[in-house]
Amino acid sequence: MTNPRPAPRCSTCAVDGICGGVPHPEDVAIRQERHYGQFIRQLTVGADVDAKAISAKFDHGVLTLELPKPRPLPEASKRITIQ
Repeated sequence: MTNPRPAPRCSTCAVDGICGGVPHPEDVAIRQERHYGQFIRQLTVGADVDAKAISAKFDHGVLTLELPKPRPLPEASKRITIQ
């Protein structure tokens, strides 16, 4: 029997807030859904994301999440002698 590989360590990023509001009078809609109240969204963040560097920005009704991957370490150069 082979040993199973360990599962990667994943984190959860949770976003919560309260939505609601009145539509603008210049908006023309044939059918419109309105959502009011609290909400929670949970995103699974993979092991290849730098959890300490996650940032979020809310601008003009758009939520932008930055989930940066850690920078790979440069490989050390190796000298090979030719005989």
